[in-house]
Amino acid sequence: MEGYVIFRHRMGNGFMNRCNPLVKLSALIVLSSLLSFSSPLFIMVYFILLAFLSLVIRLPWRSLIAGCTFFLILAVFIFVTDLMDERSALEAAASALKFLSVLVMSLIFTDTTSPNDTARSISAFLYPVFRKGSVTFGFIVELTLSMIPTVLETMVGIKDARASRGEVMLRHPVRALTGLSISLFSALLDNISSYADALEGRLYSDEVRREAPGFTCRDLIMVLIIAAISGVIIWTR
Repeated sequence: MEGYVIFRHRMGNGFMNRCNPLVKLSALIVLSSLLSFSSPLFIMVYFILLAFLSLVIRLPWRSLIAGCTFFLILAVFIFVTDLMDERSALEAAASALKFLSVLVMSLIFTDTTSPNDTARSISAFLYPVFRKGSVTFGFIVELTLSMIPTVLETMVGIKDARASRGEVMLRHPVRALTGLSISLFSALLDNISSYADALEGRLYSDEVRREAPGFTCRDLIMVLIIAAISGVIIWTR
């Protein structure tokens, strides 16, 4: 089951792990937006650099590849669709790699950033304007980021359990999908309840402002790298 779990945070002490979540989140948003109008050649070079970065930080591709199967199929679909629209093979490949680049950046972000740190950073950033609402929003962000891998893991676990009992989904697809959805919803309610109990046990309250991770020289380096990449994207375009 572990091979299907994606978008899950791993504890680490590397450069990316110790960067501020707001800086990494800004990088994800800015670079994803700029890639939408980048040249095909730059997208290919950027994807290679991104793949190299994922190897440097030791992203567990052996464990992630099974969970990324759907996204890989979708990338192939994007490539074929662009070819059918009479676009060149280079442009079609760039469109597929653009999608995969956003996926890899998202995997790197979730792998190196805990949901708790992300929530506390967003909450602290918004607190001067929204006050109590920012703390509540931070909790929603934390719960969402925590539940994404849990949803995937639970769904695979239920599917494997049903398959071990001899259930063939294609034989009765509607009934199987309905049963899978009901089991998944029930399991998620239990997980959310357990998560809420854990927060209550830590005396969590939306009345109290939570301390956010600080900024370091690593964040300055990250900002300079983002600015440099953004400048290259705009210049090559």
